[in-house]
Amino acid sequence: MSCQQMATPGLDLPCIAFHNYDRSTVMFSLSEHKRIAAGDTTDKVLNNKVISPTAQGLLLVRDPDTMATFLYNPATSDKVRLPPLRGVDDDVLLHSHCLLSDKPSAPGCVVLLVEGGGDTAADLRVIDFSSSSHEPVITAITIDDTVTNDSSNGHDDDERPPCQTYLVESDGELYMVRLLVVLPFENGDEIDRVGVHRMDFSNRRWRNVSDLGGRAFLVSRFYFGASCSAGEHGLLPDRVYFVSARNNTLQVFDVRDGSYEVQKLDKAPEVHKAFWLLPTANPYKGGLRESVSPPSR
Repeated sequence: MSCQQMATPGLDLPCIAFHNYDRSTVMFSLSEHKRIAAGDTTDKVLNNKVISPTAQGLLLVRDPDTMATFLYNPATSDKVRLPPLRGVDDDVLLHSHCLLSDKPSAPGCVVLLVEGGGDTAADLRVIDFSSSSHEPVITAITIDDTVTNDSSNGHDDDERPPCQTYLVESDGELYMVRLLVVLPFENGDEIDRVGVHRMDFSNRRWRNVSDLGGRAFLVSRFYFGASCSAGEHGLLPDRVYFVSARNNTLQVFDVRDGSYEVQKLDKAPEVHKAFWLLPTANPYKGGLRESVSPPSR
């Protein structure tokens, strides 16, 4: 979802986070391609936790030992406690990302958990933390995503190469990013080309686009997709940035002319999941906010 500029003490956002099965998280600079310190507070909060990112810049965090669950803003160290999230395995959280239906303080705000496992994000869980029973109410949803595209990228239906699909909300519009994988497909993340479509809701059809309105789209595995102002955050306009933890690369695609470049992240750790940390507007305005104090020395 669209993000706006704000002060980011301790972290130069957007940046890349590498999260591993051992529950460790390493921050990586987008501009300098090197590890960066997240700060004492963030390191302490995220240590030995299971993390699922949101496209609004917040992180859904759970302690696997106590089930304590909260939303965390790494840019400000703000924290919103939630009822313990049970009934969702650690592996599901690790292989998912989240969307918030509103600001965390808004009545009825729910968390949409988008699960990994296929070429399209069709398996969703709606998690309502506002239940009077003090336990989150979890509802499963399966999406029928059969919507017509303007083109098939030059392939018949049974001949299309494998692709990874991401949905991105930007300036009130819904976009679909399709990353076509290099053949022969061997379960890798090397991308051949990118296609971007905007949803025409009146005709229920995806329309091809040749620019992103000067913004940048940031995507990563497990269907994470977000839109960010390019000029305000040192990004190139009308680009799709794809980070791959499988081969430690950052792949940048120019939607206007179809060109792309691959940047090797040589100093990145070998992990199972990479995602984006984004600048965000203050999502706590008008509601409860808990600031996390830095650890004592």
